[in-house]
Amino acid sequence: MENNNLKSGDKTPNFTSPILAILVFVFIIALVPFYESKRVVIWETQREAQGDNIFRTAVLNYASVAEMVKEKLGLSNFFDKEHDFWLGLKKSPVLFEETETLGVIDGSEEEKKIENQQEKPEEEKQKEELIEPDQSSQTKLEPPFRVLILGDSFIAVGGGVGNPLESELLKYKDLVVKRLGKVSSGLSRPDYFNWNLTAQELISQFNPNVAIMMFGSNDNQGLVASDGKVISYGEEGWNEEYSKRVSNFLEIFEKNNITVFWIGLPVMKEKYFSERVQNLNSIYEAEVKNHKNAYFIPTWDLLDDGQGNYAAYLADETGQYKLARVSDGIHLQFFGGRIIVEEVIKKMGERIKLEIK
Repeated sequence: MENNNLKSGDKTPNFTSPILAILVFVFIIALVPFYESKRVVIWETQREAQGDNIFRTAVLNYASVAEMVKEKLGLSNFFDKEHDFWLGLKKSPVLFEETETLGVIDGSEEEKKIENQQEKPEEEKQKEELIEPDQSSQTKLEPPFRVLILGDSFIAVGGGVGNPLESELLKYKDLVVKRLGKVSSGLSRPDYFNWNLTAQELISQFNPNVAIMMFGSNDNQGLVASDGKVISYGEEGWNEEYSKRVSNFLEIFEKNNITVFWIGLPVMKEKYFSERVQNLNSIYEAEVKNHKNAYFIPTWDLLDDGQGNYAAYLADETGQYKLARVSDGIHLQFFGGRIIVEEVIKKMGERIKLEIK
């Protein structure tokens, strides 16, 4: 009887190993995108031309949840340091000689300045320190330029700002452009589209030294604060919370020595929306002033009727009136976009050295 039981026991299939293997496989599949959530986000967002699908949405949502989990568990600093390490490694001229030709700003120039100062007499260094502020304010960033353009529908859709801006910039020497616009996105809803993660990955991959951004058309809505409290637009604390988000976004570019040009929003057709946009513009302008190498470009007066009011039609250089705005009273026709682009190029030319090809 004992022998029969043993024999029948030997015939019983053992499912432990296959189940364990499947569990390990599922764990690895879940762990890799969790660890590489920032890179997963940018990989998916760069597939813009393929359109949205269930897989893409699931991946983006998973990556966003992964970032929130990291923050809740106190792991954000660890992963940020890890990301900065690899970013610094990719910039290393020893390992990647080509990074110098890509216009990556690193510490080499600053080290040269320090070495030169060490070789100069003390009196000469003191004279340079006295005149340095005036000189720096007049110095323009030299090419080559790697320009990153980011934003919502104003950057994403044709006829807005992004498309004509990209086309205009490509007319200049030693300049390449990467543009990413996401319709219905902004800084209010990182659960829908996390611009902080996307910006960090684009910086890591593209190595820009100039960034142009335009946000806000979707941001006049409720925010979820860091403590989990929902703050509706107009409530006490909304401006403070949104200002923090703008500041955190700008810090990503500041710590990578990227010159930023933040394009303000134009006047809107509906009065209540225009008032909200004015509030957002005031936040952008105030936060930009608090960050190094960041500049705000106002556009309100560019598309108004001369008295601060919305105007669908505007005069061109010959005095002929052309349609500048879309019927929704928010977005731009090509003519309106070109007006803003002309101002952006002008303001950029005051800070960086642009030369027509």
